[in-house]
Amino acid sequence: MIALAAAGACGGKKVPTRPPHGSTVCKPAGSRCAWTDDCCALLACVGASSDVQGTCQAGCGAEGASCASGPCCAGFLCNSSGLCEATCLGSDGTCKTSADCCDGFHCSGAVCAQCSTRGNPCQTTAHCCDRLTCTGGSCTCKEANTACGADGECCSGLACRGGRCTCAPLGAACVVNGDCCAGLTCDAGTCRAATCRSSGVACTGAAADCCGGGCEDGACCGTSGAICHDSVECCRGLYCSGGRCGPCKSTGRSCNDLDECCDGSCQGLPGVCCAGTQRTCGAGAPCCQGLTCTAGGTCCTPLEWMCASDADCCSGACHIAGFCCMPNGTACTAPNNCCSGVCEFGKCCEQLGGACTTAEDCCTGVCKDGTCACSPAGGKCAWGGECCPTSGGSMECNAQRCCLLIDWPCVSGGECCSGTCRDSETCA
Repeated sequence: MIALAAAGACGGKKVPTRPPHGSTVCKPAGSRCAWTDDCCALLACVGASSDVQGTCQAGCGAEGASCASGPCCAGFLCNSSGLCEATCLGSDGTCKTSADCCDGFHCSGAVCAQCSTRGNPCQTTAHCCDRLTCTGGSCTCKEANTACGADGECCSGLACRGGRCTCAPLGAACVVNGDCCAGLTCDAGTCRAATCRSSGVACTGAAADCCGGGCEDGACCGTSGAICHDSVECCRGLYCSGGRCGPCKSTGRSCNDLDECCDGSCQGLPGVCCAGTQRTCGAGAPCCQGLTCTAGGTCCTPLEWMCASDADCCSGACHIAGFCCMPNGTACTAPNNCCSGVCEFGKCCEQLGGACTTAEDCCTGVCKDGTCACSPAGGKCAWGGECCPTSGGSMECNAQRCCLLIDWPCVSGGECCSGTCRDSETCA
């Protein structure tokens, strides 16, 4: 630890540190600051100088972090070894626990008193610093993986777990920094990374290494009460208000900000929380403007609006280009809203060669092996190219029906537009 009156620079980056008589009210992330000690825990005043104010930011170094990677957090200074270390109290400093005192001192009667460190002479255990025992006239402790019966027998940084002296890993319970393994610090009773990770930064599933206390979908996020500047920094179901993450508002509640609504947006400003695409809607829970509340009680997107999946669209179809369209078989008056771009006989359909699952998908009404096929004699058509060839040659599309004209060779009357195939095997 570093004595409270000391000041230093971290890796050549001088970070202003408030004199001992500074304010006791800390500032959240994003606030303007003059000194690092203006900022709340696990924040540093970045960009401040003698004549320019900085900003309280996360990602700073706590106990054991390298000063070269960035400034030390509030309550920490850079030591001679280039590591962030907590400020401490020397002889006669008022303390609550020994963690408040510098190395070589422990908290005795609410005052930091000198004690013997490991390997130094002693007469009784009371002369030794915390976590040391006077054995054979010297202050000693048990090393890692040594058999133990209680935490007090183990060296600083170790605890008696399962009868062996071990350190507390990331996320484990702790009392002081010394309980945690190397590279970790004890924060609010939990071992966390010495340099916590800001919201949005990748995490390994252990929320203990995230500044905001949450890890979702592989990224750090802020839990309720965590410091934030924007709602994207908060975990699911929370939004950023007054610099802190808090519960979002359900659909139908009054709102003043776009981000405070759980399922959509704030319509009106001030207004009411509305439901977005595929969100639940109904009485007292309106869909956002332009969306429709289906009979099933979910909001859907109208034709030509952007979409990500079929479920987004009221029509039930999202075009590969990302807009809502009408699927094959749907009634239409023009081709522009059809997913296929074709409207024939009053419905959207696929032309020859298009993919299909049923005959209704095809303009010809013929789906063969997953592909729209030509129309047989007597079948419907919009133009001659949709008609299948016959023994007499290509058929004509006459009155929206595939057939052969007079005198064309035929096999049966069904092939002829007249409905009659002569004995001479020509259409009448």
